[in-house]
Amino acid sequence: MDRFKEYTVGSVLGHFSTKSPDKVVFVCGEDEISYGQLQDRSLRLAEGLRGMGIKNDDKVSIWAPNSIDWIIIQLAAAYIGAVLVPINTRHRLTELEYTLKQSDSTTFFFAEEFGPVNFLDIFTELCPEVGTSQPGMLSSKKFPLLKNVISLGGWSHPGMFRFEDLERERESKTTQTMSGPDDVSIIQYTSGTTGPPKGVMLTQGQTVRDAHCVAKRMELTDDDVILCSVPFAHSGGTILSTLLTLVVGASMIIQPYFDVEEAMGLIEKYRCTVFNGLETFFISIYSHPRFNDFNLSSLRTGWAPGPPEVLHAIIDKMGMKKICNLFGMSETSPNTSISLPTDPPEVRATTCGKPHEGLEVKIIDPDTGEPLPPGQVGEIYVRGWNVMKGYYNKPEETAEAIDAEGWLHTGDLGTFNTEGYLMFKGRLKELIRVGGENVSPWEVENFILSHPAVKQVIALGIPDERLGEVCAAVVQLREGASCAPEDIMEFCRGKMASFKIPKRVKIVDEFPMTESGKVQKYKLPELFLGQEKEK
Repeated sequence: MDRFKEYTVGSVLGHFSTKSPDKVVFVCGEDEISYGQLQDRSLRLAEGLRGMGIKNDDKVSIWAPNSIDWIIIQLAAAYIGAVLVPINTRHRLTELEYTLKQSDSTTFFFAEEFGPVNFLDIFTELCPEVGTSQPGMLSSKKFPLLKNVISLGGWSHPGMFRFEDLERERESKTTQTMSGPDDVSIIQYTSGTTGPPKGVMLTQGQTVRDAHCVAKRMELTDDDVILCSVPFAHSGGTILSTLLTLVVGASMIIQPYFDVEEAMGLIEKYRCTVFNGLETFFISIYSHPRFNDFNLSSLRTGWAPGPPEVLHAIIDKMGMKKICNLFGMSETSPNTSISLPTDPPEVRATTCGKPHEGLEVKIIDPDTGEPLPPGQVGEIYVRGWNVMKGYYNKPEETAEAIDAEGWLHTGDLGTFNTEGYLMFKGRLKELIRVGGENVSPWEVENFILSHPAVKQVIALGIPDERLGEVCAAVVQLREGASCAPEDIMEFCRGKMASFKIPKRVKIVDEFPMTESGKVQKYKLPELFLGQEKEK
């Protein structure tokens, strides 16, 4: 493990492109690429980026579904020490504007569309100047630092470079020396509870080491074939799938987005041995009416956070006898602990394994700040090599998250059992978790408050059979105003990611209050009991 501590992303790829240059590393639809081709194309794009004036620490954003080109951009940026800024494909106008501004992005790669959503229309609404500018010379009022806009997927537009041209016109050169293990390689945006999303800064050394630690725990080898359905905009895609593949020299089959029948077909076709993902992915597979029509017997292991009943079902129904449970967050590169495939099934179903070597984890009483013994639930604190460098351009928030002794206050609740296994017990923060996506109540509330009829709003999570939780909102209207629940939901559509839009809205005359004048938030879920889901 220690040999990876000082590794960069480029050096990992260089190792296997020399050892196994002709081995196929990534497959996406009809496209595939070998280790040797991946290094060549990544280095050529790195030279293309350098030719555009992109240098160490410049921010490079990408807004596109999973693809081989996505990975090439990730690697090319790492080669020259630029910082990748993934943007969730489910984000819309408001979130795109915030991320491009807050990250100080100078370069923006994006697809023309994804499903029914036209990304080009959204971007040109935000940045109309792109249509009258020369490629590489954008001058935008909203985005003063943004100069380079690159189209992905073969289409062209005035004021933009084409990805194909940028890559094709350059020679492959060695650029590993332009970046080091302590350079920030990615800014991963994550939702908080009291403000807009924060950009988590992770270094090349942290992400490579974290991927290696997880691969070692899972007992992965270069014979493995991994199916990745996790979005590359998440650290579970960029780090615990892409880098996970590269650090062991394995192969990975890429889904642009999760489709349950396609996923089962790909597992059968490519004899996939590893499937990682959110609990909703696994539930969708083993609950599917055509589940028995596919041969999934090649599956051996994977990672899957979830409750015991889901982990047991993955083992018993899907035959993944070595599935691993885990705990982590973007701020921890992203994994802190993961079970061993040799742990008994009950241990893997009920715990998240033991912390990685070199990390410290303790459980703290939220009220007293004192450490708690095994068996008692408190906030999980983490310290060590995987803790982020901080939140980008947010020193106060960074200081709140990481104390003077270097402990990251995760905001998650947990405990250790007597054998030293970490057990996740829920959230101290008020984040809403929608099918694996973190939703900030503050962000939802702040947007709904811009509706002219709304006086006050509180967003919360309510149980959902398929997604675990969905967002709901309790709204108090201004005096004399008239507004229906569906009007609130319609107001949000197209302006924010669909998973953030409240699926149920309740209009109230007043909120339940304490004697001291605080809203009794714990009573709000009761307002939705027994009601039919709003459409």
